[in-house]
Amino acid sequence: MQLRTVPIDPQHPNRIAVMYGPVVLVQEQTPTLSKPDSEIEIKPAGEPLSFVVSRAKALNMLPFYRVAFGTPYSMYFDLV
Repeated sequence: MQLRTVPIDPQHPNRIAVMYGPVVLVQEQTPTLSKPDSEIEIKPAGEPLSFVVSRAKALNMLPFYRVAFGTPYSMYFDLV
């Protein structure tokens, strides 16, 4: 399995979802990522299937299925 970014559709190539294999990753903060000169750097965190975006402050990502009921999350991110 590999980390990858996937545009949500051809009309919105800068709105993406972050995937690890078939698993969509989500986070609980503002749904924007700064578009770096190179690819977005996403690194594994301590727990299985948990990741940290290295160029954003405290942007922890986890699998969608781990989000508790009623917890706000962001699934799609705008590359800016």
